[in-house]
Amino acid sequence: MSRRVAFKNIRHHLSLYWFVLPAVAFIGTFNYFPVINGLLHSFYTWNGGDVERVTGTQNFVDIFAYNPQFWKSFANVLVLGFFNILKMIPSIITAVCLHRVLSERLQFWYRVGFVVPMVVNSIVVVLLWRMFFTNGILNSLLTSTGGMNLLVWFSNACAWISSTLHINIFFAWAGELFKPGISPNWLGTGKLAWLSVVIWGFPYVNQFGVLVYLAVLQSIGKDVYEAAEVDGVNWFSKFRYIELPLILDKVRLMMFLVLLSTINDAGSMMIFFGLDGGPDGVLQVPAVFMFREAYLSQKMGMACAIGIVLVVIIFLMNKINAWLIQPAE
Repeated sequence: MSRRVAFKNIRHHLSLYWFVLPAVAFIGTFNYFPVINGLLHSFYTWNGGDVERVTGTQNFVDIFAYNPQFWKSFANVLVLGFFNILKMIPSIITAVCLHRVLSERLQFWYRVGFVVPMVVNSIVVVLLWRMFFTNGILNSLLTSTGGMNLLVWFSNACAWISSTLHINIFFAWAGELFKPGISPNWLGTGKLAWLSVVIWGFPYVNQFGVLVYLAVLQSIGKDVYEAAEVDGVNWFSKFRYIELPLILDKVRLMMFLVLLSTINDAGSMMIFFGLDGGPDGVLQVPAVFMFREAYLSQKMGMACAIGIVLVVIIFLMNKINAWLIQPAE
């Protein structure tokens, strides 16, 4: 058990504090100082160099009241977050399938196969997908397999449904998206850029997520499955009543991490589209918008204010996540 030490007695424990001091110094210099510096400069009109003028809360007023691009970037990140949450489903299915492999040797090698790709930098993966979209590899693959004809048929069907039945929620968006004899410019047009961002990462099996779910599933005792089999429970009921309730807390945790990474993700968007945020800025996200304000518009003070807003939003998300996953009293 820990005990409280009075301040006047700290001198008797100075040797312990000397050991902690280097870590505190590094964390303060490289973690807390940039945050404090960014918070201070969020109240300035600053170009990152010699132009510096105190403007108070004007940067925050401009963000919330006069900058529709900021709110558009948040709308984009919510949509991307929704699709990224849907991409968690294959990881859950994969973890359950691995858990049900009867051979321990095969299960071990399957786990190794999922761990090894984790050493590959995510930027390399994004670069490969960008090449996949821009070098005509995807178009050649779709043309040779007949997938392009299927996409053209689907696009024409959506256009017919939109014009005939007047259902415009999705069908108007997908109508005439693909046309016969025309190779799609995946990253060069707004609708296809959105579709590319949703497609990339297929088959959406996140190695880290699989290992997290698998660690929880392996804590289930064999007697639980034996009792379920005696009762005649099928494979889906095992998942619904035994496995899913146990991994639900981890699923909520992974959902929070996915949303957090989506908000903070500037690297993949910048690799795909640069600082433009896609054609006509249709895929502008808050992190890229912050970089754009800092380096293209030379509004470092505004960029600092955007960063502080993101910190506050992430902090609130963290508190909500802690409230959701805490055990019920």
